[in-house]
Amino acid sequence: MFEYDLDYIDNDIGNTPGKSYTDCCGICHTWSGCRSFSWSSHNGGTCWLKSARGQTQYKKGVVSSKLLDNPPPSCTLEPNKDYVNYDIGNVPGGKPEDCCDKCRAKNGCHAFSWSNHNYGTCWLKSTKGSTINKSGVTSAVVY
Repeated sequence: MFEYDLDYIDNDIGNTPGKSYTDCCGICHTWSGCRSFSWSSHNGGTCWLKSARGQTQYKKGVVSSKLLDNPPPSCTLEPNKDYVNYDIGNVPGGKPEDCCDKCRAKNGCHAFSWSNHNYGTCWLKSTKGSTINKSGVTSAVVY
């Protein structure tokens, strides 16, 4: 349920670009500890991620929401897809499935792209970002 013109004013755990408030839903699900968010048009659209709903205040144009449930851990592989940008590091990974746990173990990792570079590399990402078709690359959002 979205709350229009209402800002959740505390419990910030991070912020990231989001073109619309609907983007923030998926981002919050992939962000460790995120339970709610407020979206504003700041800098072309920003998701302000929160650990809880907390205090609120009226703010024209802001859209906020609280997540109802944490999704079960998930890591659905997307073959021949590359998530571009938002790299936060890389680690060896012999196969794409290895990257799921490696991402979960890295603070701030919410997605990855795997390639056969150096016999298998997990390119860890802070968020999914844009997706392009790329043969031999497998990517996933990690919940």
